[in-house]
Amino acid sequence: MLKVYLDEAYLARLNAVAREKIEHAARNATEGVFCGAVAASDAALPSGWDRDAADAAIVVSDRVFAEANVVSVAIDGTGMAGARTADALTRIFSIPGEGGLSGVLAARSAEAIVAGILQRHGPAVERLNTVGRAYVFGAGRLGQLVADGLKARGWQTEAMLENNQSKWSTDGETPIVGVSPELDRTLPVIIGTTRFAFTLGRQLSQEGFTQILPYPVLTLIDATVFPPEIPYIELYGDLAENKHKYLFEYLNYHDDRSRDVLDTLLKYRITLDAEVIQKVAEPEVSQYFDADYMPLSQSEVFVDAGGFDGMTTKLFIENASGKYQGIYYFEPDRELLELSKRNLADFDRIDYVPAGAFSYDGSVEFVTTGTTNGAISIGERDPASPDERVVKIAVRRIDSIATIAPTIIKMDIEGAEGEALRGAEATIKAHAPRLAIAAYHKGADLWQLSELIRTLNPHYKIGLRHYTESGLETVIYAVAGTPADVGI
Repeated sequence: MLKVYLDEAYLARLNAVAREKIEHAARNATEGVFCGAVAASDAALPSGWDRDAADAAIVVSDRVFAEANVVSVAIDGTGMAGARTADALTRIFSIPGEGGLSGVLAARSAEAIVAGILQRHGPAVERLNTVGRAYVFGAGRLGQLVADGLKARGWQTEAMLENNQSKWSTDGETPIVGVSPELDRTLPVIIGTTRFAFTLGRQLSQEGFTQILPYPVLTLIDATVFPPEIPYIELYGDLAENKHKYLFEYLNYHDDRSRDVLDTLLKYRITLDAEVIQKVAEPEVSQYFDADYMPLSQSEVFVDAGGFDGMTTKLFIENASGKYQGIYYFEPDRELLELSKRNLADFDRIDYVPAGAFSYDGSVEFVTTGTTNGAISIGERDPASPDERVVKIAVRRIDSIATIAPTIIKMDIEGAEGEALRGAEATIKAHAPRLAIAAYHKGADLWQLSELIRTLNPHYKIGLRHYTESGLETVIYAVAGTPADVGI
């Protein structure tokens, strides 16, 4: 349950239209429960707030309540100004009561979130602890990491499961087999892939398996032998400590679809149930080119920061019907850059930049798997990727490379998006190019990158979309608007 209080002093300052709009939303609330006006200057919690209830409370006020579970929508300094303030605040009353945002707002601590996840997956965890044996679905990098972790804890990998028949083998210590009727349906199955957790989980359920564990749950059991992947590092501390940041994003997104995406992603994060994501997953073919935020003209200047294999640039060219002014293509991995040039050999007006996009011109340590399907990370190591190599690579600012003003900047650079945005500060301030920024490499990306974009240029309208069936591949869109659009 979401409880909402309004500061008496704040209400008194509103004009009649804004006050009526908020009070009307309160009277007709379908999710949030309006508990009345309170004196937000008081240090005590509002009367009627049950400290022991598993609920969340929001106080719309000018001050921040320090007490646990009470989030203040601080009006001053938030960017919710002018006529848009009342519209944004009425959205509080439409926050889904059983959704992810309300769950985050209700969380008393990171430990409480983790405890809730483990309780949700309790039967499978208990079964694993009891029998000490499990199947691992997925014989790739992460699957092998799971098998090694099970062994380290004294547990046994009964078999590695694989849909790809070419990987089946009984030669090694652990057999790699397909899903067959001979398998023991009472044993737990650990899904050793993040990207296809929903598809594999659904397949296992249809095959009669009932004790299914996604890998991120194992990291909550023992982070030493089951290290979290980078997007999950310190995730729950961020949710507990920065709930007001997520609330702010929810209230200020440009469209309702973005609010639905955020709420759903947060629900996934506090449940680790991949099924919840399916309702907001967009087709991957539209990633970075959402129709609402990225209509293309015939004179675009496209920056592809983190080009990888060239397929995103190729998709841009196809969507633009081959008509564009130019492309700046950043890719620091030599092997991937050569692959990109081969994949884009039929196209011209591409300026290949053999460097990573960053906040300064120089060099940094660059972490790579050394394969064309590996992840690239600047400045951080993924503890779940033991085969990474570290080399020094060149980095450049977009501001120092783009001699023609970009109209679109796309970034997917494994956690370095914030640094690259700072390296495009002059471009963003002067030309306000449309932005499509990957926001899933770090737990706090969902609010930190939006906050940074608003700092660089407050005239942006911010939206959120999600692609793929997993918790990965989320994109922040930013499009310059009028002052009225952004509440200035």
